[in-house]
Amino acid sequence: MRPWLPRERGDAVARLYSELQMALYAQPVNDARAGAPAAGQCRVAERGRCTRPAPAAPALQVDARVAEAARSGDAAALARAWAAVDAGPLAALVAALERGEAVQLTLCGARAWQGFGPHRLGLGQRLLNVLASTPASSGLELL
Repeated sequence: MRPWLPRERGDAVARLYSELQMALYAQPVNDARAGAPAAGQCRVAERGRCTRPAPAAPALQVDARVAEAARSGDAAALARAWAAVDAGPLAALVAALERGEAVQLTLCGARAWQGFGPHRLGLGQRLLNVLASTPASSGLELL
């Protein structure tokens, strides 16, 4: 494969290709094939140029009021910052969601991040969510 890789990015492409092969090898389909050769290959071929432009990425909105208030150590300022974010950007996000628009919310902390967005849940997952509900604050502890 290496002779066909571009010189300037060959190592990165080869590493990505190798990781893709390992990911495919670990798939359950290989266990189900019992005795047949493992399906751990990926073939990349150029099939022409894409004539469609890439879709525009949605505008990223960053609101640092809560982080700034948290760093200050002032509990009252933190409560005011959360109230302002709830009334402003989060209210706009909820309105967009109710209009049926695709929305995504990502909360970032010093150590981690949590992403939230709408998705369809199966009946089992909905029942599990009702029976074993956890407070939203438990997700914030991870940040």
